[in-house]
Amino acid sequence: MSAREQETLSYIARGLTHAQTASRMGITEATVNTHIERIRRKLGLGNKAELTRMAINLQQLKLTGATERDRDRLAEDLAHVREELAAQRRERDDAATAEARAAKDRKDRGR
Repeated sequence: MSAREQETLSYIARGLTHAQTASRMGITEATVNTHIERIRRKLGLGNKAELTRMAINLQQLKLTGATERDRDRLAEDLAHVREELAAQRRERDDAATAEARAAKDRKDRGR
C-alpha cells in the first residue's frame, strides 16, 4: 500500500467518514474513495466491514508496537481470510449457476 492509502486506512480505523478523512488529508472525497477501492483490491477485501476490520487490526498492531513477526502473522491471517472469501464467492456462484440450470430445465420440461 502507498503511504497515502495507509493514511486513509488509519482514518477509517478511527471511525472517520470518507468526507472527514478527505478534510483531514486535504484531498477530495473522490480521492479518498479511490484510495479505499485500491486498498480493497490490493487486500482482497469485499466490503466496508472487511475493510474496517482490517484497518482496526492494522491500527492495533501499530499502537501495540507490533514486531515484524506480528505483521507476518497478520499477513498470513489476511491470506486466510482472502481464501475463505474466495471460497464463499465460488460456492455462491456455483449455487446460483445450479439454480439457473434447474430453472432452465424446469422451463424446458414445461414446453
